[in-house]
Amino acid sequence: MMKTHYLLFCATFFFSNNFAQVGINTQNPQATLDVNGNFRVNSVEEITALDNNHKVLLINETTKIVDKVDFSLFSGNSGLNINTSISKSVETDGISLLNIGFFDSWQKIDFNSGHVPINNGNYFDPATDQYTVPSNGIYSVSYYFRYGTGLQASLLGGTPKIGILRIPFDGSPYQVLDSRKFSGVNVGLLAVTVCTVEINSVYRLTQGDKLSFELDQAGVSLGLLSSSSTSFHIYKISD
Repeated sequence: MMKTHYLLFCATFFFSNNFAQVGINTQNPQATLDVNGNFRVNSVEEITALDNNHKVLLINETTKIVDKVDFSLFSGNSGLNINTSISKSVETDGISLLNIGFFDSWQKIDFNSGHVPINNGNYFDPATDQYTVPSNGIYSVSYYFRYGTGLQASLLGGTPKIGILRIPFDGSPYQVLDSRKFSGVNVGLLAVTVCTVEINSVYRLTQGDKLSFELDQAGVSLGLLSSSSTSFHIYKISD
């Protein structure tokens, strides 16, 4: 496609040198080549990979001028179908908790900034470990947590659980958007705890809401955190 376009520009340059401006179906051309109507290209070479030499041609609906655009401009909120709301983080080499004292027994997961592989719109801030909702709508949210190796040969004391906490945009008190408890089971004469739990659902959120991913230990040993792992991802799926 691009070879055809460059041939078109070469032809345009040729005409501009000899005839100044060329109009097709217009008596008053406003550019080097001014086409009033459509055109058809029958055959172009198909490419299988993109590099920095490839550009995109776009038409300005006001001026009707065709402009060349770099692919990097598509990474922002340009009105195209690009989901910039996606954030994801993974901690696999031990977990640290932040106890800021505002959320009762909940403690925030401290996600290392180097462990946020996807953060298209920078809506997740590793400095505060909070995701700020970019716009009103329905969001898919997943939060996974594994205590230690995932199975303990005894029942955990208390009722430990994970939770997604929501701080409303209007400054009202925090809410537990969702939570899950770790489950204890008896296997024959042995009591064990399944120490893997996950929240995976959809929620209607408001622009400016802040979400954090937290743990209520309920007396569980801090030593288990050194071999624990956790992850989350969130993205908008609908208005």
